[in-house]
Amino acid sequence: MHLPSFHTLGVMIQIMSALRGCTTVAIFPPVTKKPDLLPIMPTPENILDHTQRTKSNGIITTPSIVQAWSHDLKSVDFIKSLEFVVKESAGFGISNFFKI
Repeated sequence: MHLPSFHTLGVMIQIMSALRGCTTVAIFPPVTKKPDLLPIMPTPENILDHTQRTKSNGIITTPSIVQAWSHDLKSVDFIKSLEFVVKESAGFGISNFFKI
């Protein structure tokens, strides 16, 4: 959803998995307030908001986003309701893992 499309993980998840698996993929919308401004940057908060609005059943994200969610009980409760949460491989504090 919010993975960078120029990165291998973004290409594989957002494009290739949808084509190969005939699945629906929710991509973070690149909206701007004015034509001369950059699109809204994904944040832990607006990523979860978009996930809820698209009625997604899972999310693939980065460890830093999961770690940010682990500090908010409301976010953790929503993440627990998902069928799956996948994070790309990188360091992840064990204490944060047990929160989720």
